[in-house]
Amino acid sequence: KEILHELFYTIGSDCICEDSKGCFLVNSALETPSDPFVSEITSKNRVSIQNDFQTLIEKGKKSGEITSDLPSEAIAAHLFNSYVGLRVLGASGMHQKELQNIISVALSVLE
Repeated sequence: KEILHELFYTIGSDCICEDSKGCFLVNSALETPSDPFVSEITSKNRVSIQNDFQTLIEKGKKSGEITSDLPSEAIAAHLFNSYVGLRVLGASGMHQKELQNIISVALSVLE
């Protein structure tokens, strides 16, 4: 749980840098969604990140740190969606306080 919190709050902080252009993979997926090469790479990336999230969630559930009754796979998909959203909103200039609120709500599914 601690790792997920740290990751998301770091992303939130990184997104507000003045020279931030966003995440290359997220930008590629948004700009060229019909390109089969880009689609394959972004799909593999999504699966990899969601699997990593799911592994952390399952470890947290086993240790009692994460108490949610929601399926780990569903939480991982939700967190990935939030991750992508943070990257997009951060690159569009959203204020840190707003990003922090989004992160808090996104991570509340771990409780």
